[in-house]
Amino acid sequence: MRTRLALILLPVLCSCVSPVGVRMHAAYLHVTPGGDLGLEDAAHTRQLSDVKINLGDGFSLDNASAPYLRLDLTASDWNLELSGFRYKDRSDSRLSAQFGDMPSGTEVNSSFGAVNAKGALTYSLLDLGVVNLAAGVCLDYFDIDMDVRAKNPLPAPATSYENTDYRAPVPMLFARAAVDVGPVGAEVSLGWMNAGLQDAKGVFLDLDGMISFRPIPNVDVFGGYRYIKIDARGIVDAQKFDTDLHLHGWYVGVGLNF
Repeated sequence: MRTRLALILLPVLCSCVSPVGVRMHAAYLHVTPGGDLGLEDAAHTRQLSDVKINLGDGFSLDNASAPYLRLDLTASDWNLELSGFRYKDRSDSRLSAQFGDMPSGTEVNSSFGAVNAKGALTYSLLDLGVVNLAAGVCLDYFDIDMDVRAKNPLPAPATSYENTDYRAPVPMLFARAAVDVGPVGAEVSLGWMNAGLQDAKGVFLDLDGMISFRPIPNVDVFGGYRYIKIDARGIVDAQKFDTDLHLHGWYVGVGLNF
């Protein structure tokens, strides 16, 4: 009886399920780091506002390329976006301020890495054909890792190595606006949250803008700009940190649509 009922209901259920549209994008992302990072000394003798170091001028971190992947699944008025990239750079510099227990003026080797994975679920609130407005929620996962190592051993109480490694999933409010005119399309999305997470609190922002052109069916070429801001303060390994981090850059790529 249950088998017969399932066979009867199956066609009905299938007719109610909307077809799923799939978009797969692969791009080259040119990432530029910016902003400041400060790490408190173990004895808590310095104010973080006095020891923040600029990532570009202070640590000499530079632009780097990274693969940028994105997958969109669309069914009826719902859209699920999954994307991610990884940035990594190494540099040599002289500390312009104290960093943890490493004194100002120390010659160091620095390694900075950032991993971002984003999942956004939106529902279409207004669809006029050419213009579509959608809103929903987003989960941005951040893994920010900064290693600083002195080129020469330092006498105690100074240390020759400092590290800040912050990992956290950040839920955000999310909105997207899209325009589609024939073979040309454009979209802008924004995720934002002011919250306390994983021993840190602050403002997290994720902005993405993209323009695409479809020269032939099911294939598009696109370019865009990504901007991520993390303005947060908290504790890592019993040391306070304060950062106003920016990761931004343009990207170009090719997409397939099914």
